[in-house]
Amino acid sequence: MDASTVGQCPRCRATVRQSWVIIEYERTDGRQAAYAACRQCEAVVRPRTAETDLP
Repeated sequence: MDASTVGQCPRCRATVRQSWVIIEYERTDGRQAAYAACRQCEAVVRPRTAETDLP
């Protein structure tokens, strides 16, 4: 994944771009997270990354 992408849509698996991010925040465990508008399926999602796939 390059710097212009933030992950993959959990609904349709489209690549989610940084420019689609609505809000970024830090979780209580210290990891960064975001919500973005997926342009492919037109839903607000939390993009999946290798980091968010960890338990």
